Amino acid sequence: MESDLFEASALGFRLRKPAAWRFVPGEWSPLARWKNSAGEDIEWLQRAHAPFCCAMGSHDSRRHVRPTLQVVARPLLKSNPALAPMLLEAQLEQMCRTYRNFELLDASSRACVAGCPATLIRGRFSLTADVDGEAIEMSVLTRGYIVFAARVAFSIGLSSSNDPRYYTEADFREIVASIEIR
Repeated sequence: MESDLFEASALGFRLRKPAAWRFVPGEWSPLARWKNSAGEDIEWLQRAHAPFCCAMGSHDSRRHVRPTLQVVARPLLKSNPALAPMLLEAQLEQMCRTYRNFELLDASSRACVAGCPATLIRGRFSLTADVDGEAIEMSVLTRGYIVFAARVAFSIGLSSSNDPRYYTEADFREIVASIEIR
């Protein structure tokens, strides 16, 4: 269905979301919420660009994070084969600094998305959220890609509950497989 298609012609980027998901405004993304939260003092988040594409899945539990997608574009001056391993290492260091209990499940500087070289990180961590006045620890499964296109690096973040009852892994595979970069 065309309402499931997102296209940013100026960036040469398009993807299809699962039918049960909905596109949401960029300010709904976890990145935007972290950047705007009171007392947040993480410098790299303050410098990060806003997502241009965000989508969210749904489920009935308020005690589990919802599946999300966010895509950020950054200028890429020149492609360099050494860039992917360096960025992967920096990403991993940042994840470990940001999430005290980050556990790496998979990482590669030799991934491929839409025919472009990419990095991949898959890991898990937990967050504490206030649900009706009660502090709830939520386990998060994260998947992140940096895709190196001709003049743009796309950062694609996918997250969900770590509990398979509250996400469908096929949704994430379908999103990544649907990405086209021209």
